[in-house]
Amino acid sequence: RPKPVRTTLTLASIVVAFLLFGLLKTMEGALSLAADLAGIDRLATMHKVSMIQTFPISYVNRVRGVDGVVEAAPFTWLGGIYQNERNQIAAQGTEAEKFLEVYPEYKLPPEQRADWLSDRGSMIAGRTLVERFGWKIGDTVPLRSSFFRKADGGDTWDMRLAGIYETTNGDNGSLYFHYDYVNESLGQGARDRIMFIVTKIANPDEAQTVSADVDALFANSPAETKTATERAFIQSYANMIGDIGTIVTV
Repeated sequence: RPKPVRTTLTLASIVVAFLLFGLLKTMEGALSLAADLAGIDRLATMHKVSMIQTFPISYVNRVRGVDGVVEAAPFTWLGGIYQNERNQIAAQGTEAEKFLEVYPEYKLPPEQRADWLSDRGSMIAGRTLVERFGWKIGDTVPLRSSFFRKADGGDTWDMRLAGIYETTNGDNGSLYFHYDYVNESLGQGARDRIMFIVTKIANPDEAQTVSADVDALFANSPAETKTATERAFIQSYANMIGDIGTIVTV
């Protein structure tokens, strides 16, 4: 005799399996595309153990002093959530002016650029993300973090949308905010720490030398670093997603 419950559960398991596989393949493809479009004159520095390990933001100024470095921008992932857990957002804190110097391909209208630089409680977002949620310039967006907490126990920061950026590197669905705005409200254990640094260098042919010089600054410290080209940095995560996708396929 047919068993409706068992049949329904079997069909549901098949649907979920294919959905998961499709999502993983989409993520793998997006990361691979991002790697292909990564700047040849940029390096990425992360904790030697893993990207989820943090290190002091004071590292940034030391990296800026390395020969061959033009500029460096700090980054930290917020683990952004908008409204509910289904709305995960790639939200990153940075130093706005340095970010725009390291990533000149991110374009903003002059008035929006000036607004973002002048208001530490503001953010910029890609057009794809803005259209997804129907945001408009001037809207205040409550952004919740999945792992950062304020000193008072809160987990949500209100950010005003100051600009909608356009870029040629495929990243039109992210959000960037002022690192200082979130950092100042964090508890002591998480304050003044970042997850990675992106560095613009003068000569791409010297990437290996500059990478070694950066890592030498922090050798034998409590937080040693690992520096590589931006392409290699992104590709390592694309490969990780690809490995997961292979397991799911099997």
